[in-house]
Amino acid sequence: MKLLVPILVLTGSLALSDAQEAGIVLKPKLEAGKTYRYRQDVDATMALPIPGAGDSKTKMTMDMSLQVKAADGGNKEVTTSFDRIAAQIKMAGQDMIYDSTDKTKQSPLLKASFGALTEDTYTAVYDADDNFVELKGVAGGGGAALGMGMGSAEIEQMLRQLTDQGFPEAPVQPGEKWDDQQEAKMGQMGTMTMDLEYTYNGLIELEGHRVADIDIAGTVASDPGAAGLMTFKDSTLSGKLYFDPEVGAVRKSSMAMEMTLSITGTEEAMDMKTTTTSSLLGVE
Repeated sequence: MKLLVPILVLTGSLALSDAQEAGIVLKPKLEAGKTYRYRQDVDATMALPIPGAGDSKTKMTMDMSLQVKAADGGNKEVTTSFDRIAAQIKMAGQDMIYDSTDKTKQSPLLKASFGALTEDTYTAVYDADDNFVELKGVAGGGGAALGMGMGSAEIEQMLRQLTDQGFPEAPVQPGEKWDDQQEAKMGQMGTMTMDLEYTYNGLIELEGHRVADIDIAGTVASDPGAAGLMTFKDSTLSGKLYFDPEVGAVRKSSMAMEMTLSITGTEEAMDMKTTTTSSLLGVE
C-alpha cells in the first residue's frame, strides 16, 4: 500500500504531461439530465462625485441552478433559477441590505431590483452542439434600480456565455494566446465592449480536478447609446479562468476591473473597481 500512492501520483503526473503535449480542446458543453449549480460574488467600490459622500460599496452573491434536459431535434433546454440573491449597498450614508431567503433583510429598493429574479425561472434553448439558440419563457425579471437589476437582455447574455467563452475551436498548447471581443448590456450605461487577450498556461490540478489554467487581460470601452447615462474611459480588466475540459465548464474564475465612469453631458467622473468571482459548486 505504501508503494501504491507514489505510483498513482506518478501515473497521474504522466497523464497530465501527455495531455499537455497533445494540446486540449476548450469546448464548453451542457449534458442533458444534469443540474449545474453556480455561485457568483461581486465586490465593487465607486468614488462618488459628491463632497463628503465617500465611496459607494456593493457586495452581492448570487446562487443559480441550471437544469438541462433533452429537447426536440437534438436540442437542449436549460432552465435557470436564482436560488439566492444577497446584496449589501452602502451609498451616501445609506446602508441597504437584501437577502432573498430572509424577509427581515429586504430593503424595498433592492427588493424592487432583485425580487422578481428569484420568483421566476428562465428557459434557454441550445442546439446539439451546445450553441445558444434563444431565450424563451421569461416572466418579468428584475428592475433597473441603481443599475443593478437584471432584465431579459442581461439574463440572455449570461446564458449565452455559458457555452461561448471566446475559446478557439482548435486544440491549444501551453503558452498559446488568442484574442476575443465580447459585448455586454449594462442598462443605463449602454453597451460595454471588452477586447480580451487569453493565455493558456497549461493543465493544473485544482481541488481534485484537472483544469486548464487561463489568464485574461484586456481593455473596456462603452457606447452609451441614446439612453446611456455613462461612458467608460481608461478602463482595464484582468483575471483567471480554470476550465474543466472533462465537465465542459469553468470551475472557477476571477476578474478584476478598474474603470473611470464619465457622466454623459458633464465633466464629472467616478473611479470604480469591481472584483467578480464565480464557482461551479457542483454537477448533479
